[in-house]
Amino acid sequence: MIVVIASYSGGGSGIFYTLHIVDVTAAHGYDIEGKVYQRINLINVRSVILGDRWEGELKISGNAIKIVTTRNGPAGDSARPPVTIIAQRP
Repeated sequence: MIVVIASYSGGGSGIFYTLHIVDVTAAHGYDIEGKVYQRINLINVRSVILGDRWEGELKISGNAIKIVTTRNGPAGDSARPPVTIIAQRP
């Protein structure tokens, strides 16, 4: 499994962060000539919205992902309590 933090900016002042937990599996693909080749499939297991202009860190220990937020959005400097998520394959 892979843990990814993605950000999106739609043109305004916001930058929206999301944590994605992604499962990686081997698969067969077909090229333009119909020949089989090896590739990987990425399946989004879970997404967690971190928020607008999120600041913090992730700590991974085994299957546990601890989210520590140091800044709670653009208007607040207060931190949210840490959250722990257990990553499990479907």
